[in-house]
Amino acid sequence: MSDLSEIISLYGGLPAIVTTLNVVAYTIYLMYKKNELQKQKDIEVNDIKVKLDKTLSKIAHVDQSRFDKEFQIYQEIWESLTSLNMEAEKLKYTLKFGDSLEEKDNKILEFFNSNLATSAVIHKHTPFYPEEIHSITTTILSQLQSYAENVSRIREDESEKLLIWVSDHNRVYAKQHYNELEKAIKNRLDTLSTVSKNV
Repeated sequence: MSDLSEIISLYGGLPAIVTTLNVVAYTIYLMYKKNELQKQKDIEVNDIKVKLDKTLSKIAHVDQSRFDKEFQIYQEIWESLTSLNMEAEKLKYTLKFGDSLEEKDNKILEFFNSNLATSAVIHKHTPFYPEEIHSITTTILSQLQSYAENVSRIREDESEKLLIWVSDHNRVYAKQHYNELEKAIKNRLDTLSTVSKNV
């Protein structure tokens, strides 16, 4: 027993050994708690990561859906305006070179109907695309509507000089805005495309 008492006294007595054992036990407890907290933190971080990935995926899906929808709208508007512009060109040549008044009247009526159809397409989609593009489309439409109204009035008066001036003036003005519309649509689609790629 003296060997045991010598060892105990060598290490500072029984209180020192108990304190050392308490420190060791507390250190082990702290390491255990640290590991538990790390596991809990890893689980929380992983949950946040999963939620963030889902949110980003939804945003990317919404941006892609928005791009697709606006693209479809622009395509429909563009096709309608292109068709209307072609009708204006046909009408110009029919009025200048057409022989029968009935043929001229039919072309004017076709142009009016195309104008109404294009107007319906533009106004149907107005809330779904930016004001800048809507402004250009309505400017083009109003110029071509003015062209139709002037052609109709001039047709009744049969004033050739005025017909030539008005038809060319309104159509050229509409064509300038037509090019502006093309650039605005391309810029908008580029912007939407960039947003969906960045997400």
